[in-house]
Amino acid sequence: MTPDVAIVEEWVMSVLVVDVSRILDDSRAGRAAAQQLQARYDNARAAVDKLASRGSTSSGRARSVEAAGEFEANERAAIEAERVRLRSELLARARPIIEAIAKERGADVVVDAAAVITCAANVDVTDEVLRRLDA
Repeated sequence: MTPDVAIVEEWVMSVLVVDVSRILDDSRAGRAAAQQLQARYDNARAAVDKLASRGSTSSGRARSVEAAGEFEANERAAIEAERVRLRSELLARARPIIEAIAKERGADVVVDAAAVITCAANVDVTDEVLRRLDA
């Protein structure tokens, strides 16, 4: 083996790809979280509409609209915090699965599909992660 070949072999890595967006969107837990967030948003939207329509005088309506705006801003922040929490929990559940698959396949690195322009189909382990996560 020539020195150049030895250097190249030293730098060769085994890489796998996981589509994190699909994990978040297509897993059972991800779909349940999306439904939960949508229900919370729908309830908040209905409460904002109801609050904004209160008030029998123009000043009363103005106060109602202002209160509705504040309520909506608070609910949006709470929903976003909940989204971040649910996302973090799901990724924490997926991480050991991804690590196990990487170990099984002898991969040195696992990369999010969002950072990959193209790859061979056998490198993408998203379906396997989803199967194990949903089991």
